[in-house]
Amino acid sequence: MYLPEKFTYRPTKDEIYFGIDLGTTYTLVATIDSTDVNIENINQLPVKFISYKQVSPIKHGGEVIDERVASIIAISNGQPFCGSKLYDLKGHEDFVRNQNIFYHWKLDLGIDRHPLYPDAVLKELDTPAKVAGKVLNFCRIGYTKSRDARLFNTVITVPASFQMNQRKDVIEAAQSANIETSGQMLIDEPNAAFIGYFNSLQQQEKEDFLLKGGNSKRILVFDIGGGTCDLSILEVSYSPAKGLLIGNKAISRYNDLGGQDIDMIIAEDILYPLFLKQFNLKDDMPFKELTEVILPQLATIGEQLKIGICNLISAKYPSIDLSDADLENTIFKLENRSLFFKDKEYKFPTLRITASQFESVVGFPKIRPLELRVNNSKVC
Repeated sequence: MYLPEKFTYRPTKDEIYFGIDLGTTYTLVATIDSTDVNIENINQLPVKFISYKQVSPIKHGGEVIDERVASIIAISNGQPFCGSKLYDLKGHEDFVRNQNIFYHWKLDLGIDRHPLYPDAVLKELDTPAKVAGKVLNFCRIGYTKSRDARLFNTVITVPASFQMNQRKDVIEAAQSANIETSGQMLIDEPNAAFIGYFNSLQQQEKEDFLLKGGNSKRILVFDIGGGTCDLSILEVSYSPAKGLLIGNKAISRYNDLGGQDIDMIIAEDILYPLFLKQFNLKDDMPFKELTEVILPQLATIGEQLKIGICNLISAKYPSIDLSDADLENTIFKLENRSLFFKDKEYKFPTLRITASQFESVVGFPKIRPLELRVNNSKVC
């Protein structure tokens, strides 16, 4: 199948190869052990994902062990923390974005301004490349169990639309995380997504997919990530002798069409009005508190609603044709969620989102409550 550049026809014993998906929302690390590969019959790559223990700096924050590492860095008492347990710190009044908590930094990569985060509590976090390096370093140490051990044979995914300066920042982040770098270590995310999909197919399915007709195929890949949506047209060919060959034919990028944007629309359109109504509050909060405390917490809940309703739709309606689906009665429920504001906990009742509501969120552009407030000059 797909062979990394340094994957020789006689793999070195005990040599491990790493693939890192450095995402806006989550980072994942996969490995391939060359001793598990039969190079003479490479129908499927034996990919294994690494799980990481992730903890929170707040009292009773607990821990989680998961393959998905939230791409968040937070500093508490001078100590860095990373991972999914930091979601609860979004909107926490002791943590200020780009000061002592850093998330959604990926789209800042490549911006030529130093420092880009002048309020960062630590100088080693004052640019997005340095934050990315801390995330990669957390993953490296979590795997090697050593602060000094170096990672070799590593590829890192980047959006297909990333420009040279953005890719340079990713390389810089890898270097700072003690990961061996090369000019060929970056792979476009849509290409990696297709490789992952192709790797999941049985051999006959691979042949049916690509070999029939004897020509290369052009495939449109939608990569809807946390920050952007990349569309790529790939030219793909495959043969048992040469493996999988992929070339980019066209790339397009859509900003403000990523997962975090959907989360924020759910927060502003659905959860914020519910928050005001449920707790009998007026829509007169200072803009800073709204954008830095209230909405970040609601967006985190919005992400959970988004993931839940998408999983429910996929399970209930396997076909991509939803024309006959009962969207109004396809309902995802979320229990035990709270919002913290000014030392008070606001406990939500059972939260619900229907597939019909979700369709309205992603179906067409809307003017959202926060935009209305700006247009009406309520933020002054």
